[in-house]
Amino acid sequence: MSLKRSGDSGEIKILETLNIYGIKADYLAKFLKAIEKEDVEFEAIEIPIRSQHEDKWNSLYILSLSKSEEQFKEEKVLKLEITEEINCIINLLLKVSLYQSEGELSIETTEITAQIKDMKEKLKEVLDLLDWEHIWQEMIEYKKQKEYWNLTFTKEDIRNILASDKYKIYVREEEFEINSKEDLRRIEDIALLVIKKYVDSFYQKKLKHFEAENLRCEPIEEIPFPKVAGDLKYTVYVNKSKSDIIQQIKQLVDDLNELFEKEGGALPRIYFDRSLYVPLLLEVKGDIEKIVPQGLAESEKKFIEELMKCLKEKKDEFEDVELYF
Repeated sequence: MSLKRSGDSGEIKILETLNIYGIKADYLAKFLKAIEKEDVEFEAIEIPIRSQHEDKWNSLYILSLSKSEEQFKEEKVLKLEITEEINCIINLLLKVSLYQSEGELSIETTEITAQIKDMKEKLKEVLDLLDWEHIWQEMIEYKKQKEYWNLTFTKEDIRNILASDKYKIYVREEEFEINSKEDLRRIEDIALLVIKKYVDSFYQKKLKHFEAENLRCEPIEEIPFPKVAGDLKYTVYVNKSKSDIIQQIKQLVDDLNELFEKEGGALPRIYFDRSLYVPLLLEVKGDIEKIVPQGLAESEKKFIEELMKCLKEKKDEFEDVELYF
């Protein structure tokens, strides 16, 4: 099945216009993305990496965890409770998205802003009407799905979350009108969204505390590169129709000095001679569809640029300092 158009400018054009309507339909964005990629094939190009400054590795230390997340689950028993560290926001306001395609696909998203008001007090008013056995069973199942084996809670604990002020709900007031059992079930679904988000935040906070308590410094033993399937390389995916870009990237792979020691060109990257490996690829932009593992974000690129600028402008201050990235 194909969604390609005939190119006819008459009545057939109307028949070939696809109209889709949905409520709370964020799946439309995924659908549009799939249409964009219809009949598209990608060229996978492997980009080698090279380690640097190996002679310094034994004297360079990085932070690592002395205990794993599995040990966290074995050693720490967590009792769900209300804590000042957590504040959750649930936004269920409708969004209207307009998708238009005339050659190039353009997307405009507008959020309905009428009656933006925290509705948690409305939820609190109906707590006694909710089916807490149902909510309890749903949360037990959610705990299994998330593998929160060391987390314990009672029905009272999860009810206390909704009775607290540690969350906000942005939703139409009509969502809390009760005229049938279906209305109550809808409100229970909203309550579950709040509880799940709070539980996730609570668990992650406790995990972060555990990790902070078990940080250690250890010398670098291997190249600090995010391995994918055990491989020390990038894989760059480019639309096969962009043959010129593919050719330029392949030429870079054949010219390792150009790849490792320079910037710019078809392959977005930044060069820093103090890095423990090269190249430092940047996040996807322009003609490249995807990079695995992901390239550096814009903020990370800016950090490196500012660091290099600082080292250059304050060269005398860093004369006796060896810095590695």
